[in-house]
Amino acid sequence: MPSTPGTKRGDTAPRACANTDLALFFPAEDSPSYTKPNEQEHVAQAVCARCPLAAKTICLENALRLPAQDQWGVVGGATAAQRRTIIRGREAARMIGAAA
Repeated sequence: MPSTPGTKRGDTAPRACANTDLALFFPAEDSPSYTKPNEQEHVAQAVCARCPLAAKTICLENALRLPAQDQWGVVGGATAAQRRTIIRGREAARMIGAAA
């Protein structure tokens, strides 16, 4: 199991969340709203905001490899609802590109 949200073994970038309880990033209930994260998601996003850009990007891209329906918690500074929106946008862009 990864030691911090969105990481894979072998990632070496420093992480703001390294000494933070993972339960903060994975609340019992995700906010369904893209624009209105719940209080716990806000706190987790604040931890992610302190992370170096490279580390946050690694976490987010690793999380975006999962299907939209498997998104949960805050990873790479984005809530599950925000990541689902990103994934759907990327899928739509691929479909448009394939049709062109």
